[in-house]
Amino acid sequence: MTVKYPQVPEDLKALSDEDLKTLRAGLAEPIQLVTDGKVSLASADDKEALGVATKGLVEVKAEQARRKSEAEADAQRLADAAAALEDDAPEDEPEDDDPDEVDEPEDDEPEAGAVETVLPAATF
Repeated sequence: MTVKYPQVPEDLKALSDEDLKTLRAGLAEPIQLVTDGKVSLASADDKEALGVATKGLVEVKAEQARRKSEAEADAQRLADAAAALEDDAPEDEPEDDDPDEVDEPEDDEPEAGAVETVLPAATF
């Protein structure tokens, strides 16, 4: 019985993550049949095909590892950027610790019912 292996493209970077996953499974399954002894390597072509498929599987795994590492590095960059932004965030106003304290009006208008006294200017 001859095992069929999927063709491994030269540029694995062009494949989507899902395509890589499918290719990996397609390579691993027939290799597993050979290594489990369920299929024998009857000819030189079978042996060569196994070698090519094994090399392809190693390349697919390496590409998946590279992508995972890149994604982890990107996630760390984002976390670092978010942390840097937190340091620049304006601090909240301190809360009033004394609930009985009366806030004084901040404007120059007299309070309702207040009497305003005007003194004459001094002359010298």
